[in-house]
Amino acid sequence: LAVLMGRKATRIEYVILILIAYLVPIYLVIIDHFTFWIMLTWLSIPLATRLIRNMQSGADGMRLNKTLAGTARLNLLYSILFTIGILL
Repeated sequence: LAVLMGRKATRIEYVILILIAYLVPIYLVIIDHFTFWIMLTWLSIPLATRLIRNMQSGADGMRLNKTLAGTARLNLLYSILFTIGILL
């Protein structure tokens, strides 16, 4: 998909998808579906910010592979925090 979309659109998509992930807990609190604990996911924002900066820097090759690995770590951390927020 990234090959079809191009570099700029792919970088924009990356940022949008991460932003949506952090807006979902806000929405869930607003509709009163979960408690404020679901906002624990926001503890992972520093990692997300670092990854977005790496992606937007125009990096290629190995640096993008590091960003991919970092995105996997972010997904794991976000998921763990989201699960803890649901359980609390």
